[in-house]
Amino acid sequence: MWQLKHLPAPQVSVLVAGSKHGEKGYPRTLAFIKAVEAPMRVVSILPESGSRNFPTLVRETPATLKWMNQ
Repeated sequence: MWQLKHLPAPQVSVLVAGSKHGEKGYPRTLAFIKAVEAPMRVVSILPESGSRNFPTLVRETPATLKWMNQ
């Protein structure tokens, strides 16, 4: 967050994932998404629920592969 606030935005695309229920970092994830400015780009996967486990990873894989292919 410090870098986004104090340095020029890098020309990169990042993928972030988090869930509203099941992860403590959801508010920080939303703050990061809102802080990103061009030329940096952010794509997010934000299901209603999930955590860092295999079933959640399986659900997020199609969107992750699509993002990687772009």
